[in-house]
Amino acid sequence: MNKATLAGDRIEDGDLLLVRQHGRESGYAEEVFSFCTPEIVIISDESKQYETRETNYAKYAKGIPWNREGVTSIRKVLTTRKDGMIIITAEMEKGCCIQSAK
Repeated sequence: MNKATLAGDRIEDGDLLLVRQHGRESGYAEEVFSFCTPEIVIISDESKQYETRETNYAKYAKGIPWNREGVTSIRKVLTTRKDGMIIITAEMEKGCCIQSAK
């Protein structure tokens, strides 16, 4: 079994993908999506330097309902630049809850 297969076994059931390298192109590994289709992708970033940050990841995420100021939309990518601090809590029986500061 090669390293890619081992990594794939570990992430195939993941609903959430935390992106490395602040979403930069140099850290983008499209092959990870042959192992998983996350509900949501989270990127910690400060300022948008590359258009590909969100578009590369959004095309592979399923999306989750996201409510901001009473308006619900489907979000595939959350970023700290746009959404502020992102808090993820998980409980065995209740599942996962994602909130942002903005």
